[in-house]
Amino acid sequence: MESSADQAGSKCAVVTTVRGVDAKELRFFLTWHLHLGFEFIWVFFDFSEGAQGADEETVRMIDELEFRGRVFKSFSNDELREEQRRICRSWERLQACLDEVPARQELNADLAITRAMQAGARWILHLDSDELWFPYSSEDADVFSQRMASSSNLVSQHFDGLERQGIGHITYQNVEAVPENLSVTNAFAEATLFKCHFTSLPLTHDAMVTLKEWTSKNKNGQFFVGYDNGKSAVRLLKGVTVRGVHSFHLPDDVDLKYSNYIVDVRSNRNFSRPPEPLMVDGCILHYISCGFQRWYKKYQSLGPFKDSWFNGKIKIGNCFHSESREVVSQQTQDEARAWYARQMIPSKSLVQKSIQHGVCKRILSVRNYSQTLFQVPPEEENSLAEENSNSDPTQELNNQNECSETNTATHDNGITTMDRLWLLSAIINKHCS
Repeated sequence: MESSADQAGSKCAVVTTVRGVDAKELRFFLTWHLHLGFEFIWVFFDFSEGAQGADEETVRMIDELEFRGRVFKSFSNDELREEQRRICRSWERLQACLDEVPARQELNADLAITRAMQAGARWILHLDSDELWFPYSSEDADVFSQRMASSSNLVSQHFDGLERQGIGHITYQNVEAVPENLSVTNAFAEATLFKCHFTSLPLTHDAMVTLKEWTSKNKNGQFFVGYDNGKSAVRLLKGVTVRGVHSFHLPDDVDLKYSNYIVDVRSNRNFSRPPEPLMVDGCILHYISCGFQRWYKKYQSLGPFKDSWFNGKIKIGNCFHSESREVVSQQTQDEARAWYARQMIPSKSLVQKSIQHGVCKRILSVRNYSQTLFQVPPEEENSLAEENSNSDPTQELNNQNECSETNTATHDNGITTMDRLWLLSAIINKHCS
């Protein structure tokens, strides 16, 4: 398989924990990151080898010739846990909560740090399998298409640029994919609409009104249904540790900086972007729960998870994640479908306003690359586009199910916590960047 990783530059790795992902989606995840220039990918299957319900095609795919020596798989079993007990610095802290997904993800990332350093990698990025690292440039709107066509190593260009500026830890802004119909089956190939990060929205009345329309779709006032604190990559050095699933910790004795593409006043770390412009910047495309069936199967698989993580240290609270658990376990599939549509799928008018006012944006490069990779026939592509444009499931389902949920995003004074963070981030962006 052609890749840009063979060119000179930093060797960079990705680590991911996988469960319930079909072979086609995982193939795209792997091929995408290898093509961009990541040298290695460590895939930790969150089940034991041969476990009931495991997708054998997905597992076998890792052994295909094109991935050998680049992608490495592990299974969740006693052998892996023993290796983590011997090697991982986080084992003592996490061993009591191995029944929780975030704890297993953190341990897997911890072990991948050691394996990546042994393989000669200089950086590692922690991603979920429904996320993509996406290169962009403020100077070149079409940096992806132009440089992918020339097989430039976008990954090395990015990380080499960080190293030249003395940066050892980088947190990327995440944007969240929006399903525009219920029947999305391959999010990477179909989803092109993304919610922009709230800290980067324009400070305009129109943007604020549009944002309120999004947050009124659920009783918890969420804009993103998933996280909004980004994902991180770290320079691989002796003493680097994992700090949850979103960041790492550099050794105290190294003179390297933390940098953050999110101007986030909630962070107690440096929230400044890289001080000098980079040829290639990066962000995270998060395809969370794209498509009803994907969402439904995910929460069937997760089952009755706890209301907290890490043995009660971090409360989950009322949010899309916890509500999804209740809806899937307590309601019929038709009721769950109606709830999902209300929460996730925007009307055509909301899509139009969101793009117009800078609350959402279209990113077509991933879909176009997917069509090239999987050789989607033009007639199938046109059929899909027509289906998406003609269907408005929110209208259909709202006629059947009135939403009586109370929106908590807007209070009497019209000011919310998100509003305050948005305003402060905009001020810092303008005056301190």
